[in-house]
Amino acid sequence: MTTDTIMHALGADYHLLKPIEFAGEVFTKLTFRDCTAGEWAQLDDFNGTESDQRALGFILDNGAGPIVSRLSVRDYRAAGKAMATFLNNRPIVVDNGSGGVSITLSKPVASETGTLAILNLREPTAGDLIAIDPLAGVAKDIAAVTACSGWDRKDVIKLPLRDFLAASAWIADFFDDAPATGA
Repeated sequence: MTTDTIMHALGADYHLLKPIEFAGEVFTKLTFRDCTAGEWAQLDDFNGTESDQRALGFILDNGAGPIVSRLSVRDYRAAGKAMATFLNNRPIVVDNGSGGVSITLSKPVASETGTLAILNLREPTAGDLIAIDPLAGVAKDIAAVTACSGWDRKDVIKLPLRDFLAASAWIADFFDDAPATGA
């Protein structure tokens, strides 16, 4: 397996070239998980290699985060490439032919109505703008995605962060590209 094909999907394992013993446990693989925006925000206080090690530690599952500093250089570099693949994995956003887009989710959402794997968004309306205008920040984005997708809010808040951000960015383009006034 090459480092370019280590991980293309969340939850994939990277098998260490050199096992690591830590706290009475032997780690032979690294399993990547979806981390939170809050975890990433903690990286603002660090730079360089320390930031890279902490970032890698955040996306490791099974309590493997503390072993990052004990990885061999080859395993550390390969795991770093796997992490970069994950971070650069953008959702697929395609025109759905009806003035909206469809986003293939990086991780399906479990809903009371079943498993949701594709988020279809329609163009926002003036009514949507009136409804979301009093809100601010992430609450406004959640309301906009809820309105334009037809999903329940409780399902929208389960969206993986990268998919939610892609949906929010697509909707925001309708509000951000208005012609300048005045002049």
